[in-house]
Amino acid sequence: DYIDKITDEKSELFNELIITSVPSLMYIGFNCTTEPFNDPLVRQAFAMAVDMKKVVNLVYRGAAMVAGQVIPPGIPGHDETASITSFDPETVRSLIASSSYGSVDNLPPITITTGGYGGVISRELEAIVYQWHQNLGVEITVRQIDPNEYYYNLMAEKDDLFYFGWVADYPHPQNFLEILFASSSFSNTGKYHNSNFDALIDMAGKETDFDTSIELYQQAQDVLLQDTALVPISFGVDM
Repeated sequence: DYIDKITDEKSELFNELIITSVPSLMYIGFNCTTEPFNDPLVRQAFAMAVDMKKVVNLVYRGAAMVAGQVIPPGIPGHDETASITSFDPETVRSLIASSSYGSVDNLPPITITTGGYGGVISRELEAIVYQWHQNLGVEITVRQIDPNEYYYNLMAEKDDLFYFGWVADYPHPQNFLEILFASSSFSNTGKYHNSNFDALIDMAGKETDFDTSIELYQQAQDVLLQDTALVPISFGVDM
């Protein structure tokens, strides 16, 4: 409630404001094993249909950073130039047309899973669902799981999309890339699979030279982003 006042350079408290990054990631995950998100063109269209800068800036007003990638600031391997496909509402329908579905009208019903109850969802998720409707012309059903059980039951109960957050257990790219997306990982909720990604993750984990290992993790992240394995939303910020 006080963000606008505190971040105002004319505020008496502005000089006391300290902003630090938090090694965390919020993202939309795809169920990559079922229709329609087993088609990478459909995943790409959904990622490009959301103006994530607008969503994050309006919802958080500086209390979060737009995430265009998986590795957060402050974690080795974070690369300011790495980014998933940017917002492009003019291209999204042509991507669907080039997909195995040929048209938005041919897409199956789509449901996104999130934590909560009573039909109240986060403001950022509400904005994202609205932009999918506005820019793609798709209706998304939201299904809620009790937030106390969400992370325990999501693997078994996920729908076509899922709303997910992750905070680093330790400050290393392995804790994001391998834990969340490697084929062998229990926490790979979307069941994403790419043999090239898995091979890079395996090599990075075995590499004894730190710099070389980080480069391999960055290459693995590039594969994830090219595959549109997720829709990154935001990195955390402490103020």
